[in-house]
Amino acid sequence: FLHVSTDEVYGENVDGVFDESAEFMPGNPYSASKAGAECLVRGYLSSYDMPIVVVRPNNIYGPRQFPEKMIPKFIFRLLRRQSLPLHGGGHSRRSFLFVQDAAEAFDLVLRRGRPGEAYNIGAPADSTRSVKEVALSLLPYFGVGTSNMGEHLDIVEDRFKNDASYDVDSAKIRALGWSPRVNFEEGLRRTVEWYVAHQGHWGAVEEALKAHNAGGALSAAVADAFAAGV
Repeated sequence: FLHVSTDEVYGENVDGVFDESAEFMPGNPYSASKAGAECLVRGYLSSYDMPIVVVRPNNIYGPRQFPEKMIPKFIFRLLRRQSLPLHGGGHSRRSFLFVQDAAEAFDLVLRRGRPGEAYNIGAPADSTRSVKEVALSLLPYFGVGTSNMGEHLDIVEDRFKNDASYDVDSAKIRALGWSPRVNFEEGLRRTVEWYVAHQGHWGAVEEALKAHNAGGALSAAVADAFAAGV
């Protein structure tokens, strides 16, 4: 059984990289749910001897990704001549793993991974970008020149909890013979081409293209409660 987790279970990485033995320090409900799910599947291993393997990939992107995710959202907005929202200025950094490389890694771990083990799946070394850098890389595909790129970027309030970066050590899966083959420039080109050619694939996407609420009603309520000492 292959369980797909996330690099976010380790929490924010300010210095160095995380290997699979690093302590879980999830910084938001999403990553906490992923950490909890890992505990659940490991319970099946210990209780029923179910052969489970876990993968913790970097940010996966590519054709057919849901439109509310950052890269397809930016592409759809540019197709509509809308500006690109950069939360907190777009300084958060992510390592981007092309979907083909991710699928090949999943297949390898499923076939050759050791039951009970987890495997980080890291992007190519040159595929780490800030959100702003991703936005700037997309603009030329839509006819935006360097002289007026700033007109297409919109600085918005940062999210309630937005970790700066997640960096992982992929030596364990590389020892099985895997390495990413698609660099960010190539993957981004293939992704843009797919979305331009399949604009109707997702139907109505307008709701998904809105900038994320900086905190959301629930997050704001929780923050207010803590501030009040509740």
